[in-house]
Amino acid sequence: MFVGLAASAVFTFLALRRLDFAALRFALSNTNLLPWVPFGILSYTAGHIVRGQRWPTIETRESGLASRDSRGEQDRESRSRSRSRSPTRIRARAEAG
Repeated sequence: MFVGLAASAVFTFLALRRLDFAALRFALSNTNLLPWVPFGILSYTAGHIVRGQRWPTIETRESGLASRDSRGEQDRESRSRSRSRSPTRIRARAEAG
């Protein structure tokens, strides 16, 4: 943790050591932020919503975990997958094979 903080401090110093703060203040004071700030917030929020909608598909496909809908019931694909991985069936396959 301390190594990360030290590295952050060093790189922040390196990035800001030659910055002209008066020119930065002047540039920011003459900037029209109205169309850009709301657009940035909207696109950031939209990205989170899209990733949130995509996650259940990735979760069930890649990990084999059962996903549940809003009523707490498993979907048909997850139910069949979780049945095939039950400890009883795994034991039965091991004994048979």
